[in-house]
Amino acid sequence: MRDRRQAVEIVFDHATKRYPGRETAAVDDLSMTIPAGEVCCLVGPSGGGKTTAMKLVNRLVELTSGDVVARGTCTARSAAKLKLSGENGRIDVEVEIDQNRNGVPWTVVLTRDGTRVARATRVTKAPSGSFSLRKLVANPAGTDVIRAVATRRGETCTIRASWTR
Repeated sequence: MRDRRQAVEIVFDHATKRYPGRETAAVDDLSMTIPAGEVCCLVGPSGGGKTTAMKLVNRLVELTSGDVVARGTCTARSAAKLKLSGENGRIDVEVEIDQNRNGVPWTVVLTRDGTRVARATRVTKAPSGSFSLRKLVANPAGTDVIRAVATRRGETCTIRASWTR
């Protein structure tokens, strides 16, 4: 059985993919949550968007609208999200930690393919008790694994996602 601490929740939030020259969307307004460590099977007819939906998760194809987010795991009650998107040939990485408490300092380390690309300290702020960190990182050809580790006294959040150019 897979270790649930290494799995992440995948959230499709009104995800839509339209291919140029096609009358209908390959994926149209898909919203669902796949809990961390769970197995999900998409069932449908040929051409129904199953493969396209899976390619949206690791950005093998770009979204037309909506969002697909990988939510990480935290050792306490905080929630962690990682969003990746293309930005002028680079990867726009956005990390969000929601703790529901204001004024708590966190240290965040971002890595791309095991190499540290950023280290920063952020403090949770009102009204939600959360913070976000954005960073543009290089996007060489191939698949990149982006990992964020956010720590505070007594808690660690780990998030991982892949990006393919």
